[in-house]
Amino acid sequence: MNFAIVGGGITGLIAAKILNDKYPNSNITLIEKANEMGGILAGTYYKKQGIYFDKGTHIFRETGYPQIDDFILSSIPKTELIHFDVHQGDIAGAVFDGKLQSNSHFPDIRKLTNYDDLYISLSNQVNSCNPISPIERLEPLITNACSRFGELYTKKVLAPILSNLFQRPAEDLASFSLLLPGLTRIVCSNYLEWLQNAHNIQYREIFAVPDQRKLPNQLRHGKRSFYSHSLGSRNFVKGITANLESKGVQFLQSTTITSFNLDKLLITCLTPKGESLELQVDGIVLATGVFGAAQLLDISMEIFSFDQPILSRIINLIVKKSPESDLCYFYGLDPKMDFYRVTNYRAFSGNPKDRRLSIEVLGNNAIDNSILPQHVLKQLFDIGFISHEGFEFGDVVRLKTGFPTPTISNMQSLVKLSDYVHEQLPNKVLLGGIGAKKGLFFQNEIIKDISDKILERF
Repeated sequence: MNFAIVGGGITGLIAAKILNDKYPNSNITLIEKANEMGGILAGTYYKKQGIYFDKGTHIFRETGYPQIDDFILSSIPKTELIHFDVHQGDIAGAVFDGKLQSNSHFPDIRKLTNYDDLYISLSNQVNSCNPISPIERLEPLITNACSRFGELYTKKVLAPILSNLFQRPAEDLASFSLLLPGLTRIVCSNYLEWLQNAHNIQYREIFAVPDQRKLPNQLRHGKRSFYSHSLGSRNFVKGITANLESKGVQFLQSTTITSFNLDKLLITCLTPKGESLELQVDGIVLATGVFGAAQLLDISMEIFSFDQPILSRIINLIVKKSPESDLCYFYGLDPKMDFYRVTNYRAFSGNPKDRRLSIEVLGNNAIDNSILPQHVLKQLFDIGFISHEGFEFGDVVRLKTGFPTPTISNMQSLVKLSDYVHEQLPNKVLLGGIGAKKGLFFQNEIIKDISDKILERF
C-alpha cells in the first residue's frame, strides 16, 4: 500500500510511525514545505553561535500510550535523554499580584485585600450539592467560569487576568482561554488545611495544593516529563526522522504541492530541484491542522470571520548570570508584566550553568524589537527572578502565524471550518492537528487523535 502524509510536524511524524507499524511493507511519503521537519518543535538554532532555543516551552510529557512514548524516548541516545521523576521537570510558576510565585502557577489569592470574601465564595462552590462545572472550551469564559468558580472570583480576579493576557474583553473570550495558561484552580488555603480536605474531589477541583512540590504522590498524574540535554525538542525531531528513514519512510522537504486530487488520491509536487513528482496513493493524512488543510483545498477563509491573531514574539537570550530558580517556566499574570511566559532552561536542561531564557510576548505592538529584550529583563530583575539585567546574546523571533486569539467567535469559526473541511474529505483522507476535532489543540491530545484515526480508518 502507498500512503502520503502532508505536514512534517509532530502530527505527521507520529502518523508515519503508526502507519509504518500497521503496514510495515507499505510505501510512506511525508511531504513538508519547509526545509526541515518538526514544525514549531524544530525550534531556533543559531548556527554561527552554536546556540539552540525552543519556540516556547516544549518539555515533553508521556502520553500514556507505551507504543508512542517508547518510540519518542528511544529516538535519541540515552546519554542525551533527561527522563524526570514524576514530580520533577515541570515546575511552573506565575507572576501574580506583583510577586513571582514559585509555589504554584495557579493564582495565590491569600494576600489579596478581599481574600476573606473570595474564600467564602469559593468554599460555597465546593460545598454546594452541584458537581463542579468542567471547563467547556467553546463556552463563553464568563458563563463557564462563574458556574465553576463563582461570580466573585471570576469577575474580580480571573477575568482581568485573561483579558490582559489575550488583550480582549473577558466577555469576548471562550473558556479555552483558561486552559492556555492552565488557570483551572486557585491557591487559597494553607497546606495543612488543604491536606485535611484533599480527599474531597470537589475540593481538589477548585483548591490547588499550596506548594506544587508537596503534592502527594497518589494525587499526581503519573506521567513523566522528558527533555534532551542538547538541542531540546529539535533533537527528538531529528531522532524520530532518522528512525523512520531507517524503516523506509521517504521524506520530501522544501517540497510544494501543486495539485491535490481528492477523488483520485493523487498528489502532484514540485521538488527543490524543480522536478514534478506524482504520488498515487491508497490513503492520505493531512497533518497540517485545519488551517493548512483549508489552504490545500483552496477554501476561502473570509466566509468564516476569524479574528486577527495576536502579534507573537519570542525573545531568545543568554543572560550574564544564570537564574537560581528551579521554575521551568512561569506566566506573566500580573498586568504590569509585558510577557506571556518565560522558559528557564537551566531548570530542566541538565546543565546548572545554562543561561538561556526564552520569553514569549503577546501583543505589546508599541514596544520595538530593539528595546524589547532589555525592557522585559528589567521586569524579571524587579520581581527577583534574575540578579543581573545584562545579556550576552539576544534575538527577537516573530512567529509568522501569530498567536490565535481564544475568543468565542474564533472557537466557533474553527468548528465551522473543521466541519466544512471534513465534508470535502473522502474516507481515505484523514485530518490531524489543531482544530481537526472540536477544541483540539494540545500536543498529546493531537497525537492521540491522529493515532486513533489511523488505527480505526486505515
